Amino acid sequence: TQMEWEYAAQGGRLLTHYSGTDPRLLAGFEWTAENSAEVSHTVGSLRPNDFGFWDLLGNVTEWCDDRRQRLYRPRDGVIDHFNDGSPDGFPRESDEMTVRGGRYSFTTTAARAAERHYYQAGYDSVTIGFRVAKTVKSEL
Repeated sequence: TQMEWEYAAQGGRLLTHYSGTDPRLLAGFEWTAENSAEVSHTVGSLRPNDFGFWDLLGNVTEWCDDRRQRLYRPRDGVIDHFNDGSPDGFPRESDEMTVRGGRYSFTTTAARAAERHYYQAGYDSVTIGFRVAKTVKSEL
């Protein structure tokens, strides 16, 4: 989900960039317009965050398992979820899905943990990727 993605991107810190805001430090963790030469790079070429994740901010944006939702305040009496997906739970090609992070053409200001965009599930681009993730049940 996008919440899990943001937590992983921040490496447990509540910062817009895992490494802080100093551009000299950012270049060691993120492929952005300032250091990428406008191309994507092999994952793991820079330093990982404290959780061991590489390239969550910069390089390519990443699909998340969240449809775009529009929520109204409860006092309005309406909670409007749109793009609820197909009956089998899989998104339709027309559903707007969440994409997080920044890509190699973004400035360091734009390639931040809170950056999000929405694209139709059928959209294809060399600047969007995904990570394989597994849900692990906690024993707590």
